[in-house]
Amino acid sequence: DIQPDQRDDVVVTLEKNGHPPAEVVPLVRSKLSRINGKSIRELYPDLTQAPWWITKDYWLSYRSALSPTEQIVDGRLWTGPVSRRPTEVSVEERTSGRFNLDVGGELTVNVSGLEVPARVTSIRRVRWSSMRPNFFLLFPEGVLNQAPHTYFAVTRVPALEDRESISRDLVALHPNLTVIDFTGAVESLRKVLERASWVIYLVASLCLAGGGLVLAASVLLTRRHRLHELALLKLLGARRRILIQILALEYALLGSIGGLFGSLAAVVLSRTVAVEIFELPPPAGLASVLGATLLAGAFSVVCGSLASVGLLGQPPAEILRSE
Repeated sequence: DIQPDQRDDVVVTLEKNGHPPAEVVPLVRSKLSRINGKSIRELYPDLTQAPWWITKDYWLSYRSALSPTEQIVDGRLWTGPVSRRPTEVSVEERTSGRFNLDVGGELTVNVSGLEVPARVTSIRRVRWSSMRPNFFLLFPEGVLNQAPHTYFAVTRVPALEDRESISRDLVALHPNLTVIDFTGAVESLRKVLERASWVIYLVASLCLAGGGLVLAASVLLTRRHRLHELALLKLLGARRRILIQILALEYALLGSIGGLFGSLAAVVLSRTVAVEIFELPPPAGLASVLGATLLAGAFSVVCGSLASVGLLGQPPAEILRSE
């Protein structure tokens, strides 16, 4: 809640403490007024039944360029002069879907009683997990500069003593300021994710061990059938090296096919969870699929070879007489 006349004081205080702000972002409070020419009352006569994203207050901001956590997925950012009416607005990707707005659509926001019409010129994809100030609606520099606004400053202070000292200095300078330390929340989240990752590793290890047992069991169950096949191949003149290659190729193909389908399913699931739930960049796909396929094939060859010990040493005549 940094007031405009307090902005420079806050910046100077942070710089004196050796931690200049990474960002000082203007905040303008608003309410949604119109979407594509229709008022909110026309769209939702009973506001108690309207979804939350219609009735909520929207914090707007303005800047001339994208932040590192944003990318344009449709349209262009700021295509004309600021003086053009209606002004331009960039809408976050999911918000544009909720509003049913595409590039060229229009919306109006109410800023302290003043109606501000705007035309959508770009759709942005925002990485909300970045812990940076991001916005559903973004305006160009020069449109909302004179509207009632406050500022939000972001800085990184690793040491606990420095954080406490800076907090005291800021509150002593301007008692209305609210200092929020995200370190505790981030640390708690990190610990939760670490524990979850260990659980995932444990489950994956158990699945791998179980897969090896299933593979060994399937080989043992088909042992007699394989003995008969190998005996026939020996009678037809196949040498030991050829028989070993046949078994290795069979196990490698079975393991690789299973690894391919399993890794593809894992990649699809991990991408869905990362992008749709945690809003993280999609994990690598092709390299992990290829690696998992090769590892599964090698693992299958090792397990199959261990379970097939003794198959090649039995005389074919003795095997065929016992059939």
